[in-house]
Amino acid sequence: MSLLDLFKYKKKESVIHNLDPRIRFLWFFAVTLPAVAWTDPIWLTLLFLGVLATGLLSKQSLKSILTPLVYLSPAFAFLLIFNLFFYGPSGISPTVGTQQYFIGYIIPKIGNFGPYGRLSVESLVYAIGAMERLMIIALAGRLLLTFISPSEITQVMSKLKVPVEITTAISVAFGFLPVAANQVVSIFESQKARGWKVNTKNPIKALKLYIPTIVPTIVRAFTRAEYLAAAISSRGFGYIPGKRTSMYEMKMRKNDYIALVVLLVFLVFSELVGSFVFNIANYNFTSCMIRNLLHSPC
Repeated sequence: MSLLDLFKYKKKESVIHNLDPRIRFLWFFAVTLPAVAWTDPIWLTLLFLGVLATGLLSKQSLKSILTPLVYLSPAFAFLLIFNLFFYGPSGISPTVGTQQYFIGYIIPKIGNFGPYGRLSVESLVYAIGAMERLMIIALAGRLLLTFISPSEITQVMSKLKVPVEITTAISVAFGFLPVAANQVVSIFESQKARGWKVNTKNPIKALKLYIPTIVPTIVRAFTRAEYLAAAISSRGFGYIPGKRTSMYEMKMRKNDYIALVVLLVFLVFSELVGSFVFNIANYNFTSCMIRNLLHSPC
């Protein structure tokens, strides 16, 4: 399975696929908004497991769900290191806090070099939480693309009164990108069959060698865009005034209303209890637990 296949919409008979597209969109916001607001790794891990369970309910294998995160692992590692070095809890530098439980330095003093990266329990917990937030948002976005089709995205936006020009452009983009990617792959394979290869590390020479693949890719993209514009025009786009209609009208069913209530309750509860009222999903939840184990209460 290619990387592109991991982000394609897959029509399946599952609990998630059978939900109304608007409910699937609501699910995305119901898991990403808490991910943005929370900073505690324990609560974020529970949220991550919830997103993972949704992927399994959509009849996707655990390997296909987690594979995109493997490709993004360098970004996660960079975010973790960046937060440890330059950004600490409460929006202050870890070198400033005086109430934090000091562990040591990431880079110890070696002769006249260092030390750098003051490490504390709080900064470590905060950095892990920041990394988990990105993981949840990336995973939720990838899953949304696999169980909602481009046409359903257009329908949802139409229901939200988004201008037709925008909905059409988004629908075309979602449908065009996989085709364009497959087209690029076929061009590369065709050129390789003709003896084309790039065996230089010089960027200027490499760019020249890529011209036999870049030119046909651009030409085919323009040709396909012209055919697409003609097809849209032939179907009366922008010509007939009045209310738009659809071949398939979205209708909420019993399961949709149940899911709607569950997601709204979860969203309100997670924001009020986790962030605004009790603030239990703050990084202090885990850091205080660790400090109690170290006999250094918060």
